[in-house]
Amino acid sequence: MVVRSSVTPWRDGASHRLAFDSRKWTNRFSVKDMLNFFVASIYVFADAMEQEHGVLYVLDQRGSVVKEISLPTSFARSMAVFHGRLVIATKPRLTIVDPHSWRVAYWGMGQEETQFDQLYVKGDTLWVSYVQRGKSGWLALNDQFNIFPKEVSHF
Repeated sequence: MVVRSSVTPWRDGASHRLAFDSRKWTNRFSVKDMLNFFVASIYVFADAMEQEHGVLYVLDQRGSVVKEISLPTSFARSMAVFHGRLVIATKPRLTIVDPHSWRVAYWGMGQEETQFDQLYVKGDTLWVSYVQRGKSGWLALNDQFNIFPKEVSHF
């Protein structure tokens, strides 16, 4: 099974994104050697390309799994920490995880064909790129995940 993954180390409220392919891993904890300088949790989303679900692994500084959350979503493209929540760009919705309560919420545009791609945090705005029925663009979301009016300038 080929697993596509995204990693988001979380340190002091900042997020950094790395992507890697399981075929290059020798074991599932090799991320520890790459990221051992981060002092907080590391979030790894892995989706089975043949199946329509994924797993969010939360690793501690030593690379040990401290939490495993099965999610009914796949095709994770990127992750970002936004207002204390982990946001994962997936298809056909954004997956939002509260790392304190481990509650999972979803946000979507109501179209199964929507695929979210890149996430970019700038101040109090989460910029989300999407592709939907051949058109693409960026959405600006506030901390309540409401879309900003069209007159908001691009980042």
